[in-house]
Parts: sequence; structure tokens; C-alpha cells
Amino acid sequence: MITMLHPGRLEGIKRSFVTRRVPLSAIRGLDQDPGQLAAGDIVLARVEECGQHQKIELPCGRRAVMHPGDEIMVACGARYAPDQFHAEAPSGLGPANLVAAGGIAGLQLSRNSRIKDATRITILGRLIDQNARPLNVWDFRLDARPSAPQVPVILVVGTSMNAGKTATCAALLKGIRQQGLQAGYVKATGTGSGGDIWTLKDAGANPALDFTDAGLASTYRQSTHTLVDKAVHLLDAAADEGSQMTVLEIADGLLQVETAALLLEPKLKDRVLGTVLAARDSMGAVAGVNWLLEASHNVLGITGAFTQAPLAMKEFALVAGMEPLRLDEICSGAIVSGICEDLQKHDVIAARKTVVA
Repeated sequence: MITMLHPGRLEGIKRSFVTRRVPLSAIRGLDQDPGQLAAGDIVLARVEECGQHQKIELPCGRRAVMHPGDEIMVACGARYAPDQFHAEAPSGLGPANLVAAGGIAGLQLSRNSRIKDATRITILGRLIDQNARPLNVWDFRLDARPSAPQVPVILVVGTSMNAGKTATCAALLKGIRQQGLQAGYVKATGTGSGGDIWTLKDAGANPALDFTDAGLASTYRQSTHTLVDKAVHLLDAAADEGSQMTVLEIADGLLQVETAALLLEPKLKDRVLGTVLAARDSMGAVAGVNWLLEASHNVLGITGAFTQAPLAMKEFALVAGMEPLRLDEICSGAIVSGICEDLQKHDVIAARKTVVA
């Protein structure tokens, strides 16, 4: 059954971050008998009971408080987050969960015991266009830019969630800008959320793009081929928008299935000048460096949450035979300055466009 959506009802719906590229003008109705749902399908849901997530992230970045009975516009997707939820994408209408504040409707399989159960929602229907065609975030992805220039790429990975990857990316962006270069940021994998995008824009990323711009609500259970293709697509888009050096982040830890597969892909590795590792503790830092070296990565530096503890830094240096870097050192130019000098000698970096005071 198809129900036309009145403009007034549309205006009252709380739209989530992952649906930000969908113009309201594209929405004409609600298919309440859609058959099987697919990952990325944009659905209308009703909030039943708030759990871990009591707010939903709007396209503008503001987190709006949810109340039972609220209607929200979200996208179907799976989630892999050891610190939060393991969830699969819903296959049909009815009971589901909000498994990410950015707007992911999934079915909770398990949760970290430190957090609450996921917010309960009911999927009411799949949103459709004027031709009764289902809407999916894939339909609103960035256009491909195959002719974009290739620019130097620094890859950031971590030993786990909350290892300090985003803070590391911010420090690298500041270091790049200290060299007078326009710095871009791309997040290749993860679960749709605007938090990292806003943080990295604040650090000077221009542009700041993620996998949702490439048409994916989340990347868990996507094929390696799709993830590599979308990562390259986003790197080209960043270069086309003026980035002279791009920081590429791959989410989660080295042992996460999609992360590990991506880091072994020659097509992606060939685009990367070097890799920076963020770790939560000294043991993880040692294991992570060894993993990357065995995978033939050019390790540019090691940093992360463990560098807040001088003793942990000493532990790592004693075993690994190399010194970790604090974030303030990276902001000041450690890692980036040497790279820029070498690249400029070989005319790899184009004339500077940005001067940072």
C-alpha cells in the first residue's frame, strides 16, 4: 500500500545525518508493503522507546532529542562497533532499533555491556519518489570524477575503536596546513555519523567527505571491491575539490574484517604514500606496527591514546625500537614536513594555494 506524504508531515519528520543528501522534494510517498528492504534504503520509522541513543543527529549536525511517537527518517544498515552495537540490517517493516545516532536502522544482535539496549523503533515504510521507486542513499551519491588529479594520501588506521584515529587525522590536517597546503579528509569506512566530519572540518579539512557521500549508509558487510571503489572515488572527489594532500581514515581496528581486507588491497595501497597508526595501549601499538609491516605498509608514525601516558610510550619504544609521536608534535609538522620537502623536490605537490598564519 502506498500513502502519499503531505508536506506538513514531511516537515515534522526528524531527518538523520545519513539522509542529508536526500532533498525533501524527491520524496513523494511511503510504501507500506515494500517486500524485502535493502541496505541503504531510506525508511520512515516511529520512535517507541529511547535506549542508548536518546538523540538523533540532524543533517546540520545538531542532535535533536527524540520522544516516543516521533517520526524519524533513517537508512537501513548493519553496524560493527565493539564499544557499542553489533547489528544486522532489517529485511522488512516492523520492530527494529536505532543503532547509530547518525540514523541507522538495524536489528541489535549484541551490545557492549557498558551501554544500554538500542532505542526501539518501528519501521513504518520505505520512502519512494514520484514514480513509486524506492529511495536509497546510493541514489544521491557524489558523481564519479575519473579525471581528478592524484594527490599524496596519508592513511590513518587504529588498533581498535577509540584508539585516537580522529584526533590523529586532525593533527595531520593541521600539519599539512602548516605547510601551506589545502588539506582534504576522507573517511572510507564506518557507520554513518557526522561527528568525525564536523571535527575534521573544524581542524581545517577542505573538503571533508565520507562513505555516505559515496552512497553507503554503513560499510559493514559491504564487499571489498565496493569499499575500494568508493574509497578511490572519494579520494578523486577530494582532489577535484582542491585537496593537495588528503588524509584517509579507515574505521575500527586492524582486526575488523573490512578494515583488514582493505589494508591488503593493492589498488588502495598504491594510492597511499604512508600509514600512521593510532593505538590505545603500548601492547596494541607493538602488535599493530608489526601487522602493518607484515602487510608491506610504509609506517610513517605511531601515535594515539597511549601517548597520553609517558610510561606507555617508553614501553613501546623499548620493544619496538622507535619513538611514538604525541599529537602536538604531529600538529607542529612531524611526519608531514619531511614528506612535503621530499615531494616538492620531485614536483609532486602543485604550487601552494593556502597560506596558514
